[in-house]
Amino acid sequence: MTKTQMRANHRKVWQWIADHCHEYPNMADNHQLKSLAFAALGLERVVNECFSCEACDLDCYECPCNWGVDMETDQQCEDIGSPYMDFISSDNVKSKKKYALKVKNSWK
Repeated sequence: MTKTQMRANHRKVWQWIADHCHEYPNMADNHQLKSLAFAALGLERVVNECFSCEACDLDCYECPCNWGVDMETDQQCEDIGSPYMDFISSDNVKSKKKYALKVKNSWK
């Protein structure tokens, strides 16, 4: 799979999550939401169910996403203040949708 395809799939997955997260308001495990998105979109699983992880071969310093945070940990997507962490920590469906769209658009 090319990086262009990975970027397109990243955007498809997070758009699906933004469009459907209201259907699963009590789903605590965000990996389950990503699994549902992969299944609904007919996508093959990739490492961490994350196309940006796949694109950089798990070298977070080469992550193609701009998470908007300084690299505090070895996984900047999981640093406080990144849209992914905001998505995970949000318990409000409207906020989850907002952060899912930010994740969708985070690929540089």
